[in-house]
Amino acid sequence: MVYVAPMASPPVEKRARALPFLAFLFVVVGGCQMYCAVGELGPRGYLPVSSEGNPPEVAEHLREVQRLVSDDPNRAALAVATVVGGGMLLIGGLLLWRRRESAIWWTKQALGANLLIAGAALASILVHLYRTGGPLARQLAAAVAADPEGQGGDVGQLMDFLWVREALPRTTTLLIFAYFLWRITRPDVREELESARP
Repeated sequence: MVYVAPMASPPVEKRARALPFLAFLFVVVGGCQMYCAVGELGPRGYLPVSSEGNPPEVAEHLREVQRLVSDDPNRAALAVATVVGGGMLLIGGLLLWRRRESAIWWTKQALGANLLIAGAALASILVHLYRTGGPLARQLAAAVAADPEGQGGDVGQLMDFLWVREALPRTTTLLIFAYFLWRITRPDVREELESARP
């Protein structure tokens, strides 16, 4: 009895190409970064704890909390660096979209720069909150004490909220850029880029 090996089936075409999707992501993320960083150069538009419907004394303490949180000495420099990093990422996405030979090198530099900026932003806000922890706790305690309805909450919980509110987005940004940098170095992206070039 002669055994006939089955013929190898042709490789299945990938359902989705990685390159256009990554290029789109980089353009969108880079543009959003630039927009948000320009907004950071102006006054912050949020209050860590809402002052709406509160007595004037409580609202004044909450405005002081906002001022203390946003008074990071590195804020303006990090915002300018983020504008530059976002612009680099946007250009990298356009180069990927056009399948330029330097696209992967450029996006790796852009992602590395953004990774450093995100790490610096996280470290800066953590150091800033640590240094201003005393004044922040006093302002929050005064706001809680001045609340006639006693619905301000515990000072420790409000401080935890401030830490999470400021650190969580920056940590998420750091992880996203780390994933992007890992993804752009995968062999399938380079192979797709090289196969698309004439």
